[in-house]
Amino acid sequence: MLLPYRIRVSPGRRPVVNYVIIGLCVCFFLVTVFGIFPQVLLNILVCFRWNPVGLIGHQLLHGDIFHLVFNMMFLWVFGNAVCSKLGNLGYVPVFVAAGIAGGVAHLVTAPNPLVGASGAISGIIAFCLVLYPTNKVSCVFLGGLFGCLFSINAFWLILVWFARDVWAIFRDTDTIVAHWAHVGGFVGGLVFGLVLLKSGLIERREEDGPSVLEFFGRSETADTDGKKASRPALASLDVTFSSPPWLRWFIGLGLLISYPLLCRRGKFDFDAPWIMLIGAVQIAPDIADFFGNLAGGLFWKHEEGPPTPIYGPAERFAGEGKYVEAEAEYEAIIEEFPDETKPHIDLIDIAFKRLDNPTLAQQFYERGMKKLRQEEDRQVLADAYGRALELHFQPKTTVRRVISLNRDKADGPDQ
Repeated sequence: MLLPYRIRVSPGRRPVVNYVIIGLCVCFFLVTVFGIFPQVLLNILVCFRWNPVGLIGHQLLHGDIFHLVFNMMFLWVFGNAVCSKLGNLGYVPVFVAAGIAGGVAHLVTAPNPLVGASGAISGIIAFCLVLYPTNKVSCVFLGGLFGCLFSINAFWLILVWFARDVWAIFRDTDTIVAHWAHVGGFVGGLVFGLVLLKSGLIERREEDGPSVLEFFGRSETADTDGKKASRPALASLDVTFSSPPWLRWFIGLGLLISYPLLCRRGKFDFDAPWIMLIGAVQIAPDIADFFGNLAGGLFWKHEEGPPTPIYGPAERFAGEGKYVEAEAEYEAIIEEFPDETKPHIDLIDIAFKRLDNPTLAQQFYERGMKKLRQEEDRQVLADAYGRALELHFQPKTTVRRVISLNRDKADGPDQ
């Protein structure tokens, strides 16, 4: 059993309408169970034989408690994310239109009545894919004696769900699950999302991450520092297991071995590949960790000597305009490597070039003069500060006077 419980998106507007839709679905289920609605009215709400009311009304009805609970869980995770981005007024037509698309797809392909919000929810999930393909979805997997928590990019998780519905269309010909409604709603939501995104009607922020159009339309371009801006990774997986390693290996190998045995005995089941995948997931992180360490020992030399500071995260934050995070990284380097001049010089450059704040640059300079213990290191910092001042201020005579005053003001290293 695979259940998503969170998608990591930037906070937006409160998704009140999605709360209302969930509440309506629960209320309609309760009044149906207790027989409060007359059967004639319920029949009108069912999607059957091109009933126009049923194309919308079926989205509020559910066949049993499990149908309701699972649909509402998916709607809570993905519907809240989409609703907070579109706004409460914009969310309603997207939800209803996706449900209608799912209902139409079902009516064209199947003769039986349709109830449930699955088509509309599939459309919302597809819309979420358009907005947040690289955002992490946190899931819980429960199966027998073991389980795990993992997070995976929305692109791969949603793609697998859609592929499974398409697969089930050709496999489960007698199933009561409306797979065509899922596929129709998904395609409808995908189209609506792409159209709204392309038209610019959806407000995008940097913290949202790339949309589908931005990700697949992005080429490697140079940023302001001349470095190539890389695409965010789609294929990343974080797994945390709740079972001990011996149990995971026992069950994982058992599931992997059972699949070829089933094929050999002629008891092939199309669900077997999914069982095999579950088994592989149980042991894959341990195997990857082993071979990763092995490859590191074979192909990379371990250089002995004192540790050296790592400037990558700090420079990346500075290049992205996240100066608070960059300063925190430089502060950590200064604490660990008190004789390094580069972090002080980089902070001065950020203050001058990025923030246009000479006062902050002077504070960084004075602190560096106190922190550095060697006279030659303080001289390097003073020269770098002087060059930065020369580029920032005119005339140069004033610059030399400021340097002299600041140098006299610095007290030397901390004791």
